[in-house]
Amino acid sequence: LSSGTSGTASSLSGGGQKLRVRRPTFVPGWAVPPCILPVDDNAMSRRLNSKFLQVLGCAIDVVVDGVRAVNKMNLEKYNLVLMDIVMPKMDGISATLLICQFNHITPIISMTNNLCLAKIMTYYQN
Repeated sequence: LSSGTSGTASSLSGGGQKLRVRRPTFVPGWAVPPCILPVDDNAMSRRLNSKFLQVLGCAIDVVVDGVRAVNKMNLEKYNLVLMDIVMPKMDGISATLLICQFNHITPIISMTNNLCLAKIMTYYQN
C-alpha cells in the first residue's frame, strides 16, 4: 500500500478563517480490489470492520450470521472471510467447518469481541 494525503477544509468560528486539515489516506495499489466477507452479528463491529476495509479499497459484502455466511460462500467468490466466533443461528466455528467442506482455498480469519474467557477457550480448543 502506498500512502498519500488528502485535505479537507473546515471553517472556524471567529475571524472567518478556514483551517485546512490534511490527514493521510491510503491509496491502494490493487489491480482488482480484494473481495472480503465480514461476518458479525454486532452492528458496531460490522460498521468498524467495513470502514477499515473501505479505507483500504476492498470490496465488501457483509452478513450477520453463520448461516448467511455459508450461503454467500456457496454463491460468491471471496478473497478473505473475517468470521466472528459467537453468533446466533450458527456460530463461526460451525460455519467455518461447513465452508471448508466445499471451499479449501479462501482463508477464514476467526475473530471475536466476546470478553468471556470461558467461551473463547472453548472455541480455541475446537
